[in-house]
Amino acid sequence: MCLNKSLTAKAKASLLTYRNEYTFDGVEYAPLMYKIIMHLATIDSVATTQTLRDNLQNLGVFAVTVKGDIDKINAEFDTNYSQLIARGATVDDPIGILFEAYLLVPCYNFTKYMSNKHDAYLDGNLSTITHEALMSMAKRKFDFLKTKGKWGAKSPDDEKIVAMAAEIKALKGQLKLDPKLSAIAGEQKNEDKPKKKNNKNTANKKDQKKDEAWKKVPPKEGESKEGKKVGKYTFNWCEHHMAWTVHKPADCNLGKQRKEDQKKAKANSAVIASSATTPSTTLSNRYAALLATIATLSDEE
Repeated sequence: MCLNKSLTAKAKASLLTYRNEYTFDGVEYAPLMYKIIMHLATIDSVATTQTLRDNLQNLGVFAVTVKGDIDKINAEFDTNYSQLIARGATVDDPIGILFEAYLLVPCYNFTKYMSNKHDAYLDGNLSTITHEALMSMAKRKFDFLKTKGKWGAKSPDDEKIVAMAAEIKALKGQLKLDPKLSAIAGEQKNEDKPKKKNNKNTANKKDQKKDEAWKKVPPKEGESKEGKKVGKYTFNWCEHHMAWTVHKPADCNLGKQRKEDQKKAKANSAVIASSATTPSTTLSNRYAALLATIATLSDEE
């Protein structure tokens, strides 16, 4: 009676599943009931502890999910860390866990600051720092960058990529082939297209869409990319089509065509770059190779 009164409604419901293990001839035996209760409580405790550990190990993923919000990162760490300590568990390298998360924050100014602190820590200059102190440092830097409007800054390399992408987009709209060359390119493109008959059964489009949907789902980590049996066919994951196909990636015509296009682009880059070395050249060497690459792109690309 005392054991029953000490349990919540949820606990009683869980215990009810094991009723046959502590009830005999209509009599409930307290020692056996207590054993079952402790067994269930221990399983719950172990599972919860493991979940808290997993949350800490995935703090870097959490940091990316919340877009580097330091307040949320610190709160997530503190919640899981304090619960583990309260359960009598230990946490290996809490400082390393925090550094790993901070270095994934999408702000160049912040990650540069934390990278310097991490180097100092590895060199032994911050050997006495605690995880509480590290969290305070991150919080202060976060607040400072937000106040100064410098939070979320991109790295110089990222800015170059964005600028180059803008240049490519602008140049692509300006470049046009001679009408005769354009006609020849169109004819050649049509000749190169494989002529296939549509063997799909159009009687039931809903079934066709369902059949095509699974082909776009990539294999999970550790799952084989070849020899997937579906019905009477065997499929392989093709990284060129990003889908499950009956052909193997090595035999993919799309992959072979891309390799040929890359070779042509490199060859054109070398020719144009060699002819663009005089001061009177309209375009600088920087754009010569770029123009050659763009010229090989199709209108759809």
